[in-house]
Amino acid sequence: MQITQLRSQQGFSVIEALFATLLFSITVLGLMRYHQTLMQQFYYRWYQQTAWLKANDALVLYVASGDESGRDERWKTNLTVEHREEGCQSIKATVQPPIGKAVTLVRWWCRASHG
Repeated sequence: MQITQLRSQQGFSVIEALFATLLFSITVLGLMRYHQTLMQQFYYRWYQQTAWLKANDALVLYVASGDESGRDERWKTNLTVEHREEGCQSIKATVQPPIGKAVTLVRWWCRASHG
């Protein structure tokens, strides 16, 4: 009787092994999905931050030189200049990153009056 008890308690059954494999697979797939979501959010935030920097660069370049060239052509950049009061301009830079929403940055620039 003692020998039959030992044989019936050794190892795992096929059902237990399949259940453990299923649980492990679901866990690994969940972690992979979590990693994928983190990476998508990272790239989205990176593109948004870079778009803000490129919009600022376009404004600074225009104010410094009056030139609209020199922008990165891979990103859709639009620079709009509206003349306002005496010597003042409203400059609006809109940048569309490859991923995410477009960003718009507006800056007023007035020439210093000499007098």
